[in-house]
Amino acid sequence: MRLTTLILLAAMAFSSCKKGQADFHISGFALDESNMQVLAGAQIDVYKKNAGSEEQVHVKTLQTDAEGKFELDLKRDQFVSLIMRVSKDGYFTEEKTVNFKDLTLKQTNFINFTTTGKSWVKIHLVHTESADTRIDIIKTQGKSACTECCPDGYQQFIGILDTVFYCVNDANTVYEITYFKQFSSFSGTKSVITPHMDTTELLLNY
Repeated sequence: MRLTTLILLAAMAFSSCKKGQADFHISGFALDESNMQVLAGAQIDVYKKNAGSEEQVHVKTLQTDAEGKFELDLKRDQFVSLIMRVSKDGYFTEEKTVNFKDLTLKQTNFINFTTTGKSWVKIHLVHTESADTRIDIIKTQGKSACTECCPDGYQQFIGILDTVFYCVNDANTVYEITYFKQFSSFSGTKSVITPHMDTTELLLNY
């Protein structure tokens, strides 16, 4: 009886060992680049894409610890790639795609994230002189190519106005506009630094 028990325990241990070898171990951290510190309490959503499908199948949701670290054990199956997204209120969501062929069973797979805090610029344009005045404005520094970003390229404003619009920016960085008043020599740049989770006014009175 005792011998049978020992054999069963040995078999279970062997099975457990084999099972562990079939797991990918993933570890990493999230960094808040705006303040150059770790990002604790960030949510990491893990999805996979299977062969022949574009559907993203949810695998697991994790949170970074007080040191900004996370760990994940993932079964080795027939997925093609992993999609990992890090998010937190007040921060831009960042995403990484990891191909199956780039993962290894032999050692820990390190996947790190860097994101930035959100801030906003309040662009305030004021003109009181002529209904015929035209001014062109273009963003020359600041956050771009994000779903929340103000459009790149020139924006034209005509006539007498007192208008405000808001643009998102990476926290603690410069947001700059360049302006050209048509048929005049009035042109230049204006810029502000936008603190994390705050709105800073950029006033252009022309």
